[in-house]
Amino acid sequence: MNEFEQIYKRWRKKLLQTNLILTIMVTFIEILMSFILKKMNLIEQPRMEYVRIFLLSPILTNFLILIIGNIVMKYIQPNYKYINYIPIVQMALICLVLASTHNIFSVTLCLLCFPLFTTIMFSDKKMTRIIGILCFLFLLISLLFRKFSAYRPKDDKYFLAEAIVSVGILAATFILSNVLIAFAEEKTNIINQGYLKQIEMKELLNRDQKTGLFGHTIFIHTLNRMVEDSNRTHKLFALAVIDIDDFKKVNDTYGHLKGDQIIHTLTDLMKKYFIEDQFIARYGGEEFVIILSEEELVNGIGLLEEFRKAFELQKYSFMKETITISIGIATWKQGWTSEQLFEAADAAMYSSKSAGKNRITEYGN
Repeated sequence: MNEFEQIYKRWRKKLLQTNLILTIMVTFIEILMSFILKKMNLIEQPRMEYVRIFLLSPILTNFLILIIGNIVMKYIQPNYKYINYIPIVQMALICLVLASTHNIFSVTLCLLCFPLFTTIMFSDKKMTRIIGILCFLFLLISLLFRKFSAYRPKDDKYFLAEAIVSVGILAATFILSNVLIAFAEEKTNIINQGYLKQIEMKELLNRDQKTGLFGHTIFIHTLNRMVEDSNRTHKLFALAVIDIDDFKKVNDTYGHLKGDQIIHTLTDLMKKYFIEDQFIARYGGEEFVIILSEEELVNGIGLLEEFRKAFELQKYSFMKETITISIGIATWKQGWTSEQLFEAADAAMYSSKSAGKNRITEYGN
């Protein structure tokens, strides 16, 4: 599960908790208002009828909505396309019950703004549009309850005005929600662009400026990680160390700029032979390294030999001599540290030089 899915999961849970708190608060307010209205002689129905219609019915319905919503969230698959809609629809249903039951109070008609505002946290315009349509539909239902219910006010002269105002407020909420989502998207894009630039800068820092290959630091980090993984999984891998033969002589005779041409030639050839499958890096100076995974070990020696021969055939405009490379390769052994592996591959490379250069030597052979 990726980081965003973890965040959404946590906030879906918080929304469900919010709906529970909302329902408890509403229950408390409904009970409190029943005493206030009774004291003010504003209850027209018999006491038990009022309790049944305006207390028990909405309270039980809201708790039923909570139970069903939580059951659905518990058993639905986490990758369900509309899983983020569930707690918001649950909230909208609770608001519908309140707006339909207590429609004598014009303020309850504005409750459906809450689920619409909640969609902003997901920054999903499609969600806002769908929930917006649902809230307008619920508002229409609550207005119809007020218009045709047996418990509607006897003289409801403000119905049309309050209906227009409630629709206007919900429409304004929809527009504002979209504006805030657009703002959040723009801000997120700026943050993402900055993050991508940081990644690019980090990538540049990990690269050798002259060759574009990975540098010494990232190589050491990767080698350490490979050793840690192999200690855990027991998978083998190998390290090849490559050194340009008599490179100091080239620099002393033809200059460092000409030496750089040879390094670039070697780099281009390494990218051609290895860049897609193997980790390659410039260790320093004229020394390069290649990490071969267990799957690549079968053809690794053969590929290195092809590479060695290809480099030997390279021609340079400033010299007639052939430039060669010496290669040493060592396969990681259980218990070895990254330093021991590098020392083994480096020793194999120096064995190639001692044996006449321009060859590959396997450590231990």
